[in-house]
Amino acid sequence: DLSKPNLEFREQFYQQLQDRLNRSKTPLGIDLSESSIRGDFQVNRLGLQMPFTMAAISSLLTPIEQEILQKDLSFSTNPGEQISSGTVFRGALKTNQTIFGGKTDLSHTFFLQKLEAVQAIFTQESFWNNSRFARQTDFSNTIFDRDVNFSDSNFFDKVNFKQAKFTGDAKFNNSNFHQTTSFELAKFKQLADFERVIWHKDTDFNKVNWSDRALFSKNKFLQSLRLTNSTFEKAAAFRNSYFFEDIDLRDSNLLDQIDFSNVFFKQNKSLKVDGLAFEADRAKLIGDNGI
Repeated sequence: DLSKPNLEFREQFYQQLQDRLNRSKTPLGIDLSESSIRGDFQVNRLGLQMPFTMAAISSLLTPIEQEILQKDLSFSTNPGEQISSGTVFRGALKTNQTIFGGKTDLSHTFFLQKLEAVQAIFTQESFWNNSRFARQTDFSNTIFDRDVNFSDSNFFDKVNFKQAKFTGDAKFNNSNFHQTTSFELAKFKQLADFERVIWHKDTDFNKVNWSDRALFSKNKFLQSLRLTNSTFEKAAAFRNSYFFEDIDLRDSNLLDQIDFSNVFFKQNKSLKVDGLAFEADRAKLIGDNGI
């Protein structure tokens, strides 16, 4: 119980765990699987608060941890550069089948180890924006009952949102996915904002149900994009996006338009539409010929 009426326990919870985690010479993880957490959950109260400079991390982190941290562009090494700061969570974080009863704030955090939230339930708003995920991230079968924000984040390893359910708005805009990413069988009930995202490896949106708008404008897909057997109930937009491999829309269902205006296809790459069904009068593909 981390709710406001339980102030004394909440402060002891964060203080004791933070001291134990951050004083350890080797990274320690936290396993909150199958737990029920009342009140708001703030991961920044468990990690290390630090500026991202070599001087700051050299005495606090192992050489391997330092190497991982320096992967990120926000890490400052040159004199005169603006120094960014945030939370570093050193160990693995497991919240499989955990029920979060309050808001969850995991924003502005660098997760150095694996993060698992399989079949977790986030009943309130969930904030992951401006975070970095160095290892695999697994949100398969997770339910986000309210808005969730992953904007301006970096995923350096494989990402799994298979069969995840997004009931509120889902924001992933301005993020980077460096390895293979799967949203297969996911459901987006409200706005899905993926604008200005870079996908470095294969991206899987097969069998996804989009109940509201799907925004993918100004994206870069450096490998394949798979959207087969998906349903678009509202409009989708890929305006001004770059595609370096084929887009696979085969056997999908359109109830509204998909906008491909001003997109760029690498030579000999195309849009695969075998079996594509136009289920409403307003369903159409729009764009520019010859691009």
